[in-house]
Amino acid sequence: MKIKGLTLCCLISYLLCDATSFAAKDSKSDQSKKYHLYGNEKGHKLFLSQSEDAINWAQKSISMYVKRALNGKKALHSYFSEFLGDETTGLAKFRHEIAVKTNSRSKDSFGRLRAKDTKFLLEFSPVRGQWHNEMNVFMRTKLSTLDAQQDHNIVYIKSNRSYQSLYLVHQKNCLDESNLEHARDILINHYKYDPKYLNDERLVRLARHESESLDILFFNVPNAKAKRFIRMEQRHEDGLKVIRLDMHLVVKDARVPTSTVYGVFKPDASRKNGVSPVSLDMLSQKSFYIVSHTPREYINMLTEVCAEYWEKAILRDKKDVAGIKEDLANIMYTQTHAMPYLRGSEAIVKWVVESVARYHGFTIQYPKDFVFQKPFYTTIDDFVDEFKSEIQFITVQTSKSETKKVFSKKEKRAKIKKAAATQV
Repeated sequence: MKIKGLTLCCLISYLLCDATSFAAKDSKSDQSKKYHLYGNEKGHKLFLSQSEDAINWAQKSISMYVKRALNGKKALHSYFSEFLGDETTGLAKFRHEIAVKTNSRSKDSFGRLRAKDTKFLLEFSPVRGQWHNEMNVFMRTKLSTLDAQQDHNIVYIKSNRSYQSLYLVHQKNCLDESNLEHARDILINHYKYDPKYLNDERLVRLARHESESLDILFFNVPNAKAKRFIRMEQRHEDGLKVIRLDMHLVVKDARVPTSTVYGVFKPDASRKNGVSPVSLDMLSQKSFYIVSHTPREYINMLTEVCAEYWEKAILRDKKDVAGIKEDLANIMYTQTHAMPYLRGSEAIVKWVVESVARYHGFTIQYPKDFVFQKPFYTTIDDFVDEFKSEIQFITVQTSKSETKKVFSKKEKRAKIKKAAATQV
C-alpha cells in the first residue's frame, strides 16, 4: 500500500484530529472535548436550541406534506428527499446553518449532499469514545468464536435483511490500486467475488477505496504514540492483522453493499490465525477503527428505502406505537448507513425520527448509554429489535385544537393510502 498525496490527507485530516480511538485511558480527553464539535459550551447550547427549531419545522412540514399528497393524489414518500433537503433547503439547511453559527470545522460541508458533491473526498469517519468501546466488545465477541487452528477465518453474521462478513486479513491480502491484477486475484480467491460481476471499473473502484481506507488507517492515526506503534509493526509482514467488516443490506431481493469497518490489531504469534485472549485484550488497548461509508452510487437507493418507512410511520395510527418504533428504527439504521451528507447526517436522522414521533404526539427518550452509531456493527434486525425494546415514547401534552387535528388524521391516512394505491 502506498501513502496518498498531501491533498487527500488535508481533506480528511479534520476527521481524524483529536480522535481518542486507542484506549480507555483516552476517555478523559474525550470528556474534556465534550463540546468540541460545536466550538464551546455556548455553541453546544445553540445546537440544542436550533435542533428544537429544526424538529418543530419538520413536524409542521409533515402535516403540510400530508395535505400536499392528499390534494395532489401523490405518494407521501415522494416528498422525503425534499423534506431532507440540502444545505439550502429542508432539514439539511438547519444543520448547515448551525455549523456556520457555531463555526464548526469544515462548516461548508454540513448538509452538503454526498451523492452530488465532487469537491470533497470525506468518505470516512473515525471510531472513538463510547462507539470505540462498543465496537471492541462486538469484535471480541465475534472473533472469539474463530477456530484458532485455521489459517484464515471469516465470521458470517446474518439476519433476515442483513449480511455481514468479518474478515481477518493478512496484510499481503489487502487491496492495492497500484497492482490491480493482484487485487483481482484477492477479490476472487480470497473474498470469493463472482468474476462476472467484477468488471474493470468496479475492480478499480474497490481497490482504490480500500487503498485509501487503509492508508488513513495506517498513516493518519491522531495519537502519536499509537502512530509510531502501527508504523513500526506494519513494516513487519506478520506485525499486524487487518479486521474488515463488510456490511450489506437486502433491498428488494438485492444485496446492497453499505459500510465497511476497518481495524488493526497485533496478532498472537503462538496462534495460527493470531487470535487469542491475549490478542483480543490487546485489541481493546491498541486498536484503531475507521468506517468507510456506503459507496455514493447506493445512497439514493437507500434513501428511497427510508422514504417508504417514513411514509409508513406517518400513516400509522398513533396507537400503533410498536409499528411506529419499528419504522423509525428502520429509518435510523438505513439512513445512518446511507450517510447522505458529507457532515451532519447523524443529527438529521435524529431530527427525522423525532419529528415523526411528535407528529403522533410523542417525544423519544433514548437510554443514556444509547450508541447512535450502533448500525455500523449490528444487523438491521437486531438494531430494530433493540430500538423497539430500549426506546421509550413519552406522550406530549396537546391543546384542544391540536387534539382535533390529531383526531382527523385517520381520515387523511385512509385517503392518502387510497390515492397512493390508485397511483400505483
